[in-house]
Amino acid sequence: MTIFDVLRHRWARWRRSTTLGRSLVTTIVVVLAVVYFGGWVVALGWFYPDVVAEVSPGRAPLRLLNEHLLSGAAGLVVARFFLQRFDTGAWRALLCLPVRRATLARAMEIASATSLLTLIPLLGLAALLARTVAASTSPLGTALWAVGALLAVAMTHFAYVWLRVAWIRRRWPIFLGASAAVLGLIGGDVLGVTVIREASAWLFGGAPRGRVGPLLVLAVGTAALALVSTAALRRYTYEGVHGADRTDRRRRFSFDIKGRGGLSLLVFLEGTLIFRNRGPREQLLIGGGALVFFVSLIVRGALPVFSLGMAPFMLGLLLPVTYGQFAFA
Repeated sequence: MTIFDVLRHRWARWRRSTTLGRSLVTTIVVVLAVVYFGGWVVALGWFYPDVVAEVSPGRAPLRLLNEHLLSGAAGLVVARFFLQRFDTGAWRALLCLPVRRATLARAMEIASATSLLTLIPLLGLAALLARTVAASTSPLGTALWAVGALLAVAMTHFAYVWLRVAWIRRRWPIFLGASAAVLGLIGGDVLGVTVIREASAWLFGGAPRGRVGPLLVLAVGTAALALVSTAALRRYTYEGVHGADRTDRRRRFSFDIKGRGGLSLLVFLEGTLIFRNRGPREQLLIGGGALVFFVSLIVRGALPVFSLGMAPFMLGLLLPVTYGQFAFA
């Protein structure tokens, strides 16, 4: 079976499902979400040059955009990890068919890529391309910048799949190392690290000038992440077929709660439930974003004395309150 046969089989299974009505309602809600959030993102991308001219009159909008695209891609990986659905159980029915594991893994990659967190960034990039990039460079440079932006979005998807599979399979060195790299890019940009901004400007700013080297780096990085994530998915499907135990020889890195007792057992169990369910991840992402925003205000000294005194109390409540909202719901 080819990858098109697998996707067609998956589509037929969805059409013949007894939950088709509920799926249609979900599809309608997703379309409305795309219209709402996509409209906001397109508006922000379209008026981005005007905002830059108002906030930083001496900065070139395209240069400023290119300097922050790399950290923006890292932020998209974090958003995908918390918000994007990763449903491998629905593909279990295809394991009995004569389909290669690599083909099944690639089909899972394609199905997972069709999400809001792929479509909405593409809408925003299209608005930026039409209003900012096209007005600052030649048609060839605009086309090359678009290719680089598409490769960046593809990299975020493959990096997300790799992280998600590493989390499910409890490959903690891979998960922690990749997470540190992603968070390092975001934190470095927020703190104004020059190296990260210059690297981002070189990757995305070279394309409008006709340089092929940055595009080759992005293409090689995307291909490498695609191979790594597909291989991880293939190994994961093998584990599902053969019933492999996920607590393997790398047990010294495992966060397993066996052998623990009392309060520590409940703490580790609660943490596992938080990261395995989509609702708590969404609430923690919202609270984490607000936390970063208020911490940046404190660092800049933009808060008055009273608010600065109340800041530790308020910051300590952000994450518990957002997760508590999910718990009460």
